[in-house]
Amino acid sequence: MAMPQFGNSTMRLRAGQQLNEHSEYQVSGWVDVKTPWNDALNKPEPAPPHLQEKLDQALQLLQECNAQLSFTIKQKTGGDPQGWPIAAKMNVYTNTPQEKRLPKGLSKSYVAPPATQPWEV
Repeated sequence: MAMPQFGNSTMRLRAGQQLNEHSEYQVSGWVDVKTPWNDALNKPEPAPPHLQEKLDQALQLLQECNAQLSFTIKQKTGGDPQGWPIAAKMNVYTNTPQEKRLPKGLSKSYVAPPATQPWEV
């Protein structure tokens, strides 16, 4: 098995939460630059513009390639990680950027009527 490009050695469910194999869950994700925490705003500092531009370019490339990220969540049981039981597997896909989305209620086959010229009104 190839080494994953992303990872996190610890994941815990929120207190009182249990995964249920008969339920569906939504997975959301963001690509961010790790920046210092801002106590006044109670969130991380925004990425510097030059790094945000690089992130935007990387995301655009992933969208153009129709890329997906595959995740496996394993329960830590000790011993060799390759032997840990798989608790969940999922794929996540890039979303269409907000500026490229059609207004609600319109389908991809929608063709806007021709614009009227000021003298035609």
